Amino acid sequence: MVAGLTQTVDSALIKANASMESLELKVPEETLEDHLKKVRIMSQADRPVTTNKASDAQQKITATKEQIRDLKTIQEKWSKDQDQHPGASSKHSKYTSNMTHYSPTDPDARVAVKPGKARKLNFLSQMAVDTAHHVIAHIHADYADKTDNQCLESIVYSLNSRLHDNGLVWENFAADAGYSSGENLAFLEKKGIDSYIPPHDT
Repeated sequence: MVAGLTQTVDSALIKANASMESLELKVPEETLEDHLKKVRIMSQADRPVTTNKASDAQQKITATKEQIRDLKTIQEKWSKDQDQHPGASSKHSKYTSNMTHYSPTDPDARVAVKPGKARKLNFLSQMAVDTAHHVIAHIHADYADKTDNQCLESIVYSLNSRLHDNGLVWENFAADAGYSSGENLAFLEKKGIDSYIPPHDT
C-alpha cells in the first residue's frame, strides 16, 4: 500500500516536471507597438497641463549656441538609432535634455540620465550618516542634473552647522568615488576634515 502510494507520487512529480519545462511565454493579441500607442493615450504625459508652475526663466533656453548645435547632432543620431525600436513612432519618443525641456507641473525636477536606464524626472537625494552610531545626521534633495561631487560642499556646510549647533565636532569624512574630485579634496583639507574618498578609475 505504501509502495503503491510512493509510486503514484513519483509518477505525478515526473509529469509536473515535464509540463514546467515546456512552458512558453504568452504573446499579446496585438503588436507591442499598437499596445504602446493605446496605453500612451491614457498616460499622464498626454493630458494637458492646466497650470504652468514654471517661472519665465525656467521656461527659457539658457544653453549656448554651441550646446544647442551639439544637442541637435545628438538628437539626430538618437532618432536614427531609435527608429527600429518599439514605440519609436510615439510623440513621446524623443531625446530630452534639461537644456531644452522643463516640467510645467514640477519645475524643480530635472531629467536624470544614467547609463542603461530610462530618462525620467527626478531629484537627487543626499544623505550623511554617523557611521559609528548609524544615525542620519543630514539629508537633503538637490537638482538631478548635478553629479554627487557637485553636492559635497553644500552637504558639508549644512552638516557642519547642524553638528556645531548640537555641540558636536566631526573630523573624518568617508564617501564613495562619486564624490571624488580635486576641488572636493582641497575643500575638505581646508576645513580640517580628513577625507576617505577613493579616486575615480579615470
